Amino acid sequence: MDLSYQADQQQSADPRGGGSMQTKTLSLTRILLLCGAIAGPLFIFTVLIQDYTRPGFDPRLDPLSLLSLGDWGWVQIVNFALAGVLNLLYAVGLWRRLHPGRAGTWGPILIGAYGLGLIMPWAVSLSSLCCRQRWRYSFGYS
Repeated sequence: MDLSYQADQQQSADPRGGGSMQTKTLSLTRILLLCGAIAGPLFIFTVLIQDYTRPGFDPRLDPLSLLSLGDWGWVQIVNFALAGVLNLLYAVGLWRRLHPGRAGTWGPILIGAYGLGLIMPWAVSLSSLCCRQRWRYSFGYS
């Protein structure tokens, strides 16, 4: 049963507009779920564009993280980070939609862990740029 249809029916049945809060909640949940629908195709589309613009790269043989090296490496780093954020938003939408059951707990947790897994290399690469020089100087390496 489509909950958005029910919410629209409740809102139109109530002349005072009492169902507007429920409709806003459902529309926010829909936007969060839409983030999950966008994350995968956007990630693949960006990788395919980079595949055609980078000579010598073959996504069947090379790991995708190799695209984060070089002058245009920032494109793949942003691609990982954006896919991670979109998956985290999707996990929130799943939790809001499915929460009273077991799938509403474990599904969003696992999708959120996947989103964090996409974001963490981006965060580590930024912190390693800052801390690498400090570490070298503190231990006497030059």
